[in-house]
Amino acid sequence: MKKTVIISCSLLLACGVAIAQQPYVIKGHLTGVTKPSKVKLSIIKGSQLVADSAMVENGKFELKGDVGPEPARAILTLRSQNADGSWTLPKDAKIDRQELYLEKGTFTIKGKLLEDAIITGGKTQSDLALLNKRLAAGNAVLKPLTDSIVYYERNNRKEDAERLLPAFQAARKERTAIETAFSKEFPDSYLSLMIVKDQGFIIDVPEFEPRFNALSERVRNTGEGKKFAERLAIAKRTSVGQHAMEFTQNNTKGEPVSLASLKGKYVLVDFWASWCGPCRAENPNVVKAYKKFHEKNFEILAVSLDDKKERWLEAIEKDGLTWIHVSDLKGWKNEVAESYGIKAVPQNLLLDTEGKIIAKNLSGEELETKLKEVLGQ
Repeated sequence: MKKTVIISCSLLLACGVAIAQQPYVIKGHLTGVTKPSKVKLSIIKGSQLVADSAMVENGKFELKGDVGPEPARAILTLRSQNADGSWTLPKDAKIDRQELYLEKGTFTIKGKLLEDAIITGGKTQSDLALLNKRLAAGNAVLKPLTDSIVYYERNNRKEDAERLLPAFQAARKERTAIETAFSKEFPDSYLSLMIVKDQGFIIDVPEFEPRFNALSERVRNTGEGKKFAERLAIAKRTSVGQHAMEFTQNNTKGEPVSLASLKGKYVLVDFWASWCGPCRAENPNVVKAYKKFHEKNFEILAVSLDDKKERWLEAIEKDGLTWIHVSDLKGWKNEVAESYGIKAVPQNLLLDTEGKIIAKNLSGEELETKLKEVLGQ
């Protein structure tokens, strides 16, 4: 294997192509760490997670590596050593960590613990520090709300968790508004691209096409920028007014079912999974609409992002989902989901009798209201 790599590199150099190295060095000093500890670095590179770690000695640690051609999102986590010598995270939500953006250069981390440490180094990290400053007041409200909701959910106190949801949603909305304003103010920042990407896990074309196009050409031409452009192109092909792309997948019995076979009916193409909590919570609304409109020329073609057939079938039976179900059992790599640019579930598309998309992502009473509009009472 080494020989292959050496030969390949030699050929590239002979052709005058330089392989860009982007080395980083992280030098940390945490004054609040007094017992044996370890810092773990997790670097997100596309769909991969690259991990590294270093011992913290007298509060100091150092990490070195290479991030590739563009900034990389990373997370630093502090782990303490147990009495038996093993390393584990705390069993509660109070984990000492901080996000950062790595690129070529030296980074310094100074503070009592990671969570409140000041990280300097790199243009993107500088932008993140500015954004975090703007988010600080809102985070002071959002964090305790999040911690409380997680605590209530873990302890089966659903009503208490739901009571906090309005305040949580309002705080999240404010955070999103601040991030959006930042991305518009700094169009040449790589962080602005990541904000657009994160907010656009479900792409609404009228909102995200102008936001993406407003970013600088340099940012749009990065690897992540090109990936988002591809997703945006798919979203445009699956927007309201477009004809749904044809597909065929096997049903629960292993028999192929095509979208084309349902032409002449109003069809809800529903992307879901048995492991998706929001999907399962939405299913009663879909069941209600199906029972009311199925005899009025309405059908549902559910595409599951499951990878285990038994769990898929169990969820169908338990939730009383009596419509058509298909899946290739490839999880997030479901071929239909990939062709439709699905990066989050639940999502759905409502098609008219000619296969044209007339609505997207209907939830709650929205589906029944839309079906009343097109099919009558």
